Amino acid sequence: MCTKAVRGEDGRILLFRPDQNAIRMQIGAERMCMQSPSVKQFVDAVKQTAIANKRWVFVKI
Repeated sequence: MCTKAVRGEDGRILLFRPDQNAIRMQIGAERMCMQSPSVKQFVDAVKQTAIANKRWVFVKI
């Protein structure tokens, strides 16, 4: 699963449609008979990951 994170002009980290990425993950997990996190759990995890890696998130050019 890949999701995009960029910095806005104000320096905040912006995530590109994390809720839709969560739904795609749920669909894929269902096909593989795997459990998947809820949309809220997924979005929270993506936010935590982006914050933990904030030094690698650059301003979109």
